[in-house]
Amino acid sequence: MLKPDLFDAHVGARLLDFRTPWPRRLWSSGIVLTLKEILETSEMVSQEVLYQPVLKDIASTAVELAGRDPGVGDSAAHKKLHELLKGDLKFGSADYLQLKELTTDIENDYLHRWAAALAASKVTPNPNLKPERTARAVCAHLLDAEFSSEFLFGLVALSAGARSRPQGST
Repeated sequence: MLKPDLFDAHVGARLLDFRTPWPRRLWSSGIVLTLKEILETSEMVSQEVLYQPVLKDIASTAVELAGRDPGVGDSAAHKKLHELLKGDLKFGSADYLQLKELTTDIENDYLHRWAAALAASKVTPNPNLKPERTARAVCAHLLDAEFSSEFLFGLVALSAGARSRPQGST
């Protein structure tokens, strides 16, 4: 596990990488956008525009993305999400509606959960939190929410400036 200062610097540097146009390949959909895609795909399967294997493939991707992502929630939320993604997800079914509700919950609290996990890791190091994964997850979430790469750059620059000022100064 990197020391907190090195961890923060690494995450900040990776976030800044997303400012330039060339690393577009570094960005992939985050968990929230992927879950929304599953909900849309379920509807398309019900209309016979797409087929069940497409839905299963996207759900499999979501299981991987959710992994140990603290933005998803606690272990119970991870377990519930995993169960739903392995289920049928027929449009309008109880599983579909539960996934829709869970997606909204994850979207609303994603960054708060990441912030809490990062703050907790400063006190008790968490070997599951890696700078690269942190940067990719947070960046994907913000880009998926339609924030620009310039916004990310400003956010990181603002954060770096706040860390470099002595405490008590404004």
